[in-house]
Amino acid sequence: ANVYAAFDEDVRGWEGVSQAYFVDDFMNDDILLEGIFVPPTFTALALPFVGAKHTAIMAKYRNLASIGCIVSDHGRGRVRRSIWGTPLMTYNLAREDAHRFGRAIATISRLWFAAGAREVYPAIAGLPVLKSESDVARLESREVRPGDLELIAFHPMGTARMGLNPRAAVVDESMQAYGVEGLYVVDASVFPSSIRVNPQETIMAFATRAAETIDARFARLGG
Repeated sequence: ANVYAAFDEDVRGWEGVSQAYFVDDFMNDDILLEGIFVPPTFTALALPFVGAKHTAIMAKYRNLASIGCIVSDHGRGRVRRSIWGTPLMTYNLAREDAHRFGRAIATISRLWFAAGAREVYPAIAGLPVLKSESDVARLESREVRPGDLELIAFHPMGTARMGLNPRAAVVDESMQAYGVEGLYVVDASVFPSSIRVNPQETIMAFATRAAETIDARFARLGG
């Protein structure tokens, strides 16, 4: 979830290095806060307004800033065949994760007001804008339910997880798929669980391991 804030002064969030700042004080509770900024099209979709209010905020795009809150979720999802024969994906956000999002959003809102924000947009249903610290206290006093949040899944992991037991895993320790000779999976789906951070370097390491395994296999075959 991204929490936007509007300032009186120019922020020009598109300059510099995106995601250069983060807060990891809450990692023990599976919460990571990251400074982030996105193009106008994505910002426009994220703001909880329409009409004149939406137009007025987007006209001051240079005055906006945002921090994303990432929660390592504990909910469960499922992929199955629909009645039309197509894949059907479902996911239920755990109530405890909704509480974590509420805590993270309140923390970010306090950070924004401490930095001088004029308004904060917490992306919670029924609470489109915060005007002051007292509004943050009101947010903290309410129960944030899964249906109150508009969320995006980043870096899904574990859908084809690695393991030594073919009954509980999809691939072995070399990313070779069980039951399908020559099929290797080399993305974040092989992670046994969420690593709670951006996975690019870990994916590269796993892909290198799979490539070395494949290379050794061809060498044995004389190819």
